[in-house]
Amino acid sequence: VYQLLALLLLLSPICCWSQEGLAHAAPSQNQLASNDLPLEEEAPIETSQGAAGYVTSLDSLLNMAIHQSPKLSVQRNKVNESQMRVMAAGLLPNPSSEVGRKKVSGGDSGPLLSVSQELPLNGALGFERQAAGWEYNAQQAALSREIQLVLAEVQLAFIHVLAAGNLLAIEQEGVAIAGQSLKLVSDTLKAGLVSTLPYNLAQAEYANSRAFEVIAQKEYQLAQESLAALLGIPLSGLDPV
Repeated sequence: VYQLLALLLLLSPICCWSQEGLAHAAPSQNQLASNDLPLEEEAPIETSQGAAGYVTSLDSLLNMAIHQSPKLSVQRNKVNESQMRVMAAGLLPNPSSEVGRKKVSGGDSGPLLSVSQELPLNGALGFERQAAGWEYNAQQAALSREIQLVLAEVQLAFIHVLAAGNLLAIEQEGVAIAGQSLKLVSDTLKAGLVSTLPYNLAQAEYANSRAFEVIAQKEYQLAQESLAALLGIPLSGLDPV
């Protein structure tokens, strides 16, 4: 028994030393996670920064269209013109005057002033006033109808801008994903783990993504230009939100 106890006392430091050595030799989970990270940080994929944000609020655009639309400005001028005709129809026609000299026997009569005035008969002046009033009412009704059409066009153009902006944002995200895939395949190809076929496919996918992004950018710009034309302002005056 004493010999067995002495043997256990001799072996206990060796067991403790071996456990400590294994503890120092075994890597922790954080160390394993850190070893999985690449040695060099991947460079970010450069993508074109398009204006994929939203335009100003719809209420402000509708208010701007009512006051600045070229179509409504033309129709308002027609209303003002018809209103002037109503005012002029209530007056007598402008008289015509002549100034000159008349030859008489025995010499010159001196300067003469001749004034003539047309007098409408049989209610012609009243008919003119009535016709001018009808024309004024018709132009006002045309202005109201034109306002509704312009507001509908602005709403449709606003929705088109929003849709084009969202599409542009999706295409830009697709370019970023395709660029990351291309970089991953390129690194794998450099390591000799894959053939050139996946790399060529990734290149084609990235080129297609860039082509769709360019098309989306053009559609977004055209949508903004159409909206600005309806509002009667340059494209630079259409502030994004």
